[in-house]
Amino acid sequence: MLLVLLITVAIFASCTEGLSTAQTSASTTVSSTTGVTASSTTSATDPFKDVEPIEGSTGLEYKLIGDAYAVVGIGTCTDKELVVGNYYNGTRVTEIRSGAFRSLDFTNVVIACGIKEIDYNAFVGTNIGSITIPRSVIEIDTHAFRGCTVTGNIKVENGNHVYHSDGNCIIETDSRTVIKGAQNCTIPDDGSVQIIAIDAFENCKLPAIISLPSALTAIGPGAFSGTDITSITIPSSVNAIGEYKIGGIRYSGSPFGNCAHLESVEIEKGNPKYHSEGNCIIETATKTLVYGIKSSVIPVDGSVTSIAMGAFKECLSLKNIIIPESVTTIGETAFSDCTLLENITILNGVTEIGARAFHGCTRLESITIPKGVMTIEDGTFYDCTNLTNVTIPEGVTVIDESAFRYCSSLTSVALPTSVTKISSFAFCNCTALSGVYFAGTKAEWEAISKGEYWDGNTADCTVYCIDGEIDKE
Repeated sequence: MLLVLLITVAIFASCTEGLSTAQTSASTTVSSTTGVTASSTTSATDPFKDVEPIEGSTGLEYKLIGDAYAVVGIGTCTDKELVVGNYYNGTRVTEIRSGAFRSLDFTNVVIACGIKEIDYNAFVGTNIGSITIPRSVIEIDTHAFRGCTVTGNIKVENGNHVYHSDGNCIIETDSRTVIKGAQNCTIPDDGSVQIIAIDAFENCKLPAIISLPSALTAIGPGAFSGTDITSITIPSSVNAIGEYKIGGIRYSGSPFGNCAHLESVEIEKGNPKYHSEGNCIIETATKTLVYGIKSSVIPVDGSVTSIAMGAFKECLSLKNIIIPESVTTIGETAFSDCTLLENITILNGVTEIGARAFHGCTRLESITIPKGVMTIEDGTFYDCTNLTNVTIPEGVTVIDESAFRYCSSLTSVALPTSVTKISSFAFCNCTALSGVYFAGTKAEWEAISKGEYWDGNTADCTVYCIDGEIDKE
């Protein structure tokens, strides 16, 4: 056993020394919040040169891709001290593929020198004590460690030309992007960090009051999701919040989703793009509330005219909100999955409520739709299981697909004569719905376009018109 240990130490020493003087050549990696193309460097020589072969933990699953193997799964391996080797069956291993170590638990992960790529979701949802990234790695997908909790140390070996570690964070050197932070990490404030990537600190144990680097320019979606932070101040240098571009794909979403303890968010004065008021982040020129938290109070001074897509999404501690008269638009998924939201007052300035705006607001009991709204969009109140009272005003013409689907506490609904279309599944699975009260005649009701299963799986729902009743078919 001692001999094996000594051999392993010697092998890793060889890996550390073998490529220290390797020449480098440029490659291109895109992983910035603002779509910046980062120029990174990779080894111009074979990363296996002068590296002794290391077999990985027994039982891992491999797949031959071209002339090299990739690790594709845990297989029958039960090791808690995981070693990802650089050789298998006499052939080199260069990659950890997507989902290879999904939702597992390791006390320590060592990746052998020679591994070049760590793919999308490679360690998604996995709990890791400590992890070491070798200097041969030239590509870590931005989602490689999504939902992964690192409780100990996260380290990049010296000599890596693309990544380095500092403050218990993995940083892409050229683009100055934090890709992943471990528990109790500290974001460097020496100019080496300008971008916080998507989900970079998701579920990390961070200080309650966060200080961000003064050179920071961008904060990605989910950057602080699930953390226990209570207060955050965003520097005046930041020009992108909740946006992230990888290749040609643009991601967007709140950096603060599921931050149940977050009470205060502030933008430093002098920021040319954003300002904060009432614990809301507002894009100044467009008068758009881009992100809010549980303590947000939307300003009534006219500085907000729209609520952005996903602005309060998964704000799990939000209980009450008032939408002032100045607001005309509530974006898609704006309050989606706010599971504690009980009371919302929407004043009559609003003319548009986006699809799935209140999807999954399971404690919402009552809603009055403003008079200027003409369409109740797809899935607007989908799965609002506690909704018992909804007021739909004259002027609404379309109730779109699945608008009230799974509103299982809704017993009745009143519809105005302005309605011309009820789309498929609009009231499907409203299992308590027994009455639709229509303000027009039976003939007018029959003239309304109705999609399939608009009232599927409801109670014995009767339509009450001013000149009689229509039983459910």
